[in-house]
Amino acid sequence: MNEAELLENASLAMGNGLAAFAVFVSMLAAYFTVAYVVGNKLDFRQLILVNFVFVISMLGMSYVIFGFTKLAIELYGEFGLLNDSIGFQPYQGIEFVNLVIDLVMIGAGLMFMSDRRASANET
Repeated sequence: MNEAELLENASLAMGNGLAAFAVFVSMLAAYFTVAYVVGNKLDFRQLILVNFVFVISMLGMSYVIFGFTKLAIELYGEFGLLNDSIGFQPYQGIEFVNLVIDLVMIGAGLMFMSDRRASANET
C-alpha cells in the first residue's frame, strides 16, 4: 500500500471514529432526555431495561470509537506519516484516554438518572 492510500485509510478511520463519537453523544443526550422526562415514572423493571440497553449500546459505541481511533493512529504512524502529514507526534495512547472519557460519560448518565429519581421521590 502506498503512502497516499495509507493516508486515505487513516483519514477514513479517523472520520469514522468522529462519526461514532457524534452518535455516542446523541445517544447520551437521548438518555439524559429520557432520565429527565420519565426517569421518576419508571418502575424497577423498566429502569433496569432502560439502563441495560443504555450501558450495552454505549459500551458498544465506545468500542467502535476506540477501534477506529487506534486504527487511525496506527495508520498515521506507519511510514512516518504522523510527522510528515500533520507536523507533530500525537500521544500514542490517546485511544485509551478517549475510552476513559467515554466510560466517565456513561457513569455520568447513570448518576443523572439516579439523582433525578431520588429528587423526584423526595417530593
